[in-house]
Amino acid sequence: MHPMQGGFVLLSLVLRRGMTHLAGKKPSKTEADMPAILTEIQTRLRQRAAYIRTRNALRDMPLDVAIDLDIYPYDADKLAAKAVYGR
Repeated sequence: MHPMQGGFVLLSLVLRRGMTHLAGKKPSKTEADMPAILTEIQTRLRQRAAYIRTRNALRDMPLDVAIDLDIYPYDADKLAAKAVYGR
């Protein structure tokens, strides 16, 4: 695995932060913000997954149901974005 990919970088940061803590040093701003960054990434990944599920459900909806709900299948992208992201 390339040293700048995924788990290796995170593990490296966690180990560095742990060593800094043991040495009695204050963690850097980047290290201190890591939990907030990870939470933001998790939130965005969950939103993206919800968007894809919603979009696919709207696209795969039977035509007669879509007509009853006044939904045009080609608007699935816009409708899913509004439902998940509020825009």
